Amino acid sequence: MTDQASLAIDTLFPSLVFDLETQGLFNFKLPADHPDQPRIVQIGAVYLEEVRAGDDRTSPVTRIMNRLIKPDGWTIPVEATAIHGITTAMCEEKGVPIAAALDELMEMWATCAVFSSYGMQFDSKGVRGELRRLGRPDCFGIRPEVCLMMAATPICKLPRASGNGFKFPKLREAVEMLLKKRSLKHPGEEGAWEFTHLWHKLRPWPDSVEGIGMMKKKYVVATLSNGNVALLINMAKHSGIPWDHCFSGETFHHYKPDPESYLGVVDSMYLKPHQVMLVAAHNGDLKAAQKCGLSTGFVHRPKEHGPNQKTDLKADGDWDAVGESIIEVAKKIGC
Repeated sequence: MTDQASLAIDTLFPSLVFDLETQGLFNFKLPADHPDQPRIVQIGAVYLEEVRAGDDRTSPVTRIMNRLIKPDGWTIPVEATAIHGITTAMCEEKGVPIAAALDELMEMWATCAVFSSYGMQFDSKGVRGELRRLGRPDCFGIRPEVCLMMAATPICKLPRASGNGFKFPKLREAVEMLLKKRSLKHPGEEGAWEFTHLWHKLRPWPDSVEGIGMMKKKYVVATLSNGNVALLINMAKHSGIPWDHCFSGETFHHYKPDPESYLGVVDSMYLKPHQVMLVAAHNGDLKAAQKCGLSTGFVHRPKEHGPNQKTDLKADGDWDAVGESIIEVAKKIGC
């Protein structure tokens, strides 16, 4: 594992942060793929692009993954369900094969600068074990790995019960210390929820409300986001975004760029693919939608990923409409 103090800030992005839920605890004396080791029941991950101080955007997340794993002979003990809330029945109903989930995770891993989790020793062992069971290369150690829990330990400085050194902080304890170091008053239980849901109050781009309003006069306007439905509704309420409906990866149990997410909208609206247009600032998103037969509109957002953005600086595909703002795209599609 990478020395937590050895990484310069410029090497941290793009960053892949992931987390696992399993059947139980790992035995660190046994190989990762030993038959007695617990299996992964869920993988969650976020891919973050660089964000610089002074930027007026706080949207580092460019891709989200959240997959339950379909059982291949294993079940989830009740004691594990009591901790993470995931049941065998849930995984059987909504899970994907572990091979497909690892394909998605490792695709993001292939382009990240840093791979991290809050408990890397545990989480990396789980992924290593599943890769080995599939006969795939154990890729860990090729890219810098950061355990956020270990990185937080010398910052939080929480004494061990024995009095020797510092203990590993729980995630909540690390968040509380972050608030303290930022000179923010501890918010309490209710305030902590508010703190972790600041995403729900993100400000839209200045042209968004007007441009979406123009589109709404002629078309049905809806989201298709990897954010959850509650997030999208709260963002609309907070900023007056006039969406007609909120579609989410959560709605279809598939997240972009899965075809099921784009085609889920098409099916829900009883339309043909070409009758639905995805308007986005990300060429990759539009490419995936176009492969599904959707119409496409590109909005140029040169600071979508921060002031030093290196991707999506121009329309890289044969999109149906291209504009410097949503207002311009609205005009180009007849609004």
